[in-house]
Amino acid sequence: VRYFNVFYEKPVSGFQTENCSEGWKMFKDRCYLFSTESGTWDKAREDCRNRGADLAVIKSEEEQNDLMKDKVPSGHQMWIGLYRDTWSWSDGSVHSFTNWAPSSPSISTEHSCAFSKLGKWYNLNCSIELNFVCYTGEIDLHTLL
Repeated sequence: VRYFNVFYEKPVSGFQTENCSEGWKMFKDRCYLFSTESGTWDKAREDCRNRGADLAVIKSEEEQNDLMKDKVPSGHQMWIGLYRDTWSWSDGSVHSFTNWAPSSPSISTEHSCAFSKLGKWYNLNCSIELNFVCYTGEIDLHTLL
């Protein structure tokens, strides 16, 4: 199984918190939590699901650029919900947008997870502990927490 994470180099800013629970930030119709905790991809997904959410799904270039690139603390690598069975999103949604860097993903069995660096995705071993991004999808977070 292969998983993904995201690497960004800009400070968290520009989010609205209206309609999201404390600590969560709104982007369009979704609420996001940029966790300061770290864990493996599986632990990150479990933490998000315990909050009534899932690891973030990035469905478009606009979302990648507007949401992630400018909102993640400097130098952080963040797990998102994309993983390798057949490159699927953890919430079961259809995977159509990709943002792979040249020569990625690596087909090496050593690398079973991925991260984004400067807005591009690379794969990485999923047992590495990183921060992560949870999202609520298109639902009201207040009913979940």
